[in-house]
Amino acid sequence: MTGGAATVVGRGPAGLLAATLLAAAGLSVHVVSSASGTLPLWSGRFNFRDWDQGVAVDNPWDWWREHGEQHFVGGTAGARWRRLWSIWRAVGQQLGMDAAIPERNRWTVTSLGRRRPVFWTPPWELALDTAPAAVAVVGLEGLLDFEPELVADGFRGPGAVRTLRLPLPPAWHPGWGTVRWGAFLDSGSGADWVEQQLVRVLGRSQGTELVVLPQVLGLSRTEVLLDRLERSLGRLVREVGLAPPGLGGMRLEARWTAWLLSSGVQMHHGRVQAIRGAGGVTMADGRPVGEGPVILATGGILGGGVRLSADGTGVDAISGRLLGYLADGDDPALALRWGLALDDGGVAGRQAAGCDPDVHGDGGAVCLWTAAEAVDRVVPGLVDRLARIGAAEVAVQDVAAPVLGTEEEAKRV
Repeated sequence: MTGGAATVVGRGPAGLLAATLLAAAGLSVHVVSSASGTLPLWSGRFNFRDWDQGVAVDNPWDWWREHGEQHFVGGTAGARWRRLWSIWRAVGQQLGMDAAIPERNRWTVTSLGRRRPVFWTPPWELALDTAPAAVAVVGLEGLLDFEPELVADGFRGPGAVRTLRLPLPPAWHPGWGTVRWGAFLDSGSGADWVEQQLVRVLGRSQGTELVVLPQVLGLSRTEVLLDRLERSLGRLVREVGLAPPGLGGMRLEARWTAWLLSSGVQMHHGRVQAIRGAGGVTMADGRPVGEGPVILATGGILGGGVRLSADGTGVDAISGRLLGYLADGDDPALALRWGLALDDGGVAGRQAAGCDPDVHGDGGAVCLWTAAEAVDRVVPGLVDRLARIGAAEVAVQDVAAPVLGTEEEAKRV
């Protein structure tokens, strides 16, 4: 399909994904937002389903098939999930991040030393199927967000684990945060410094030891630096995500936005006041922006997409429609907005139908599903057609089931 137009409000992961699918269909797409979305709060990974009643989920494909009827997805979503995740992999390829879609959750270690399940991860982030034979956790003096001794605790087991610290670089200043570290390591002098220091403390060898570093290895040239370090050290090098703001999410957002702009998507900044009957939206200053059907990807209560009054009434902040009532005991994170069907568009976001991404680890999956549903309201059958014509035909690769340790250890993850 070519021709036509649509407007997306919000530039978080669901909004950018909706804009990507619409642009792939040949529509003229406008993205409107008053601020950056939630991507800078993420490490860059897209999770499927991490937890069920506090226990780690091993196979999220099976989980959604068995439990989906409790959610907006429904219990027979296997083929749809396959298409959506293949589309997401194709998007990642366009952004220079080709990572296979696994058949099981893998696992990572957080900056606090806790193991947790992960699904799709960008190529720079630590994601393991089995416990490594040996690990070197490397901290940076002056970076307080990453304590190598804490991170090393997440690897304790049969493999050898050691911790090291690199000294302060000559250019370091006490005000450096993760972004400043990333900018330094993006530079030629920063890349030279970290390579020299790692070779000094680790040596050059062709070995099985995994080298783990904090997620500060550059803002835009991370893969180049990782490749350089791996060639110098003769070992696999990966990052562990830090507390927000997350450089991994910032990298993803920057690449995604640049790709959308190069694809002709128009970006507008400002607060949306209302949806126009003639198409597009009206800004707070009265300007008409965008054309065609509107997709709302503006977040729930915390994101400002839902206005919640003292009596528990939920109203959509842009359309003004009554969404429902928050009863005693309800989780405020519930997406009252799910089910809000605009005349020609839809609603997309990571909080829907009782799914809480911070509790369940399903934010990436919910973004994929809701963005696809909203886009299919604008262009019926678009997602299936994209998969069918090969725009996103990427084989879902089978990988070995992850080894999280003993069954009891897996339950504690």
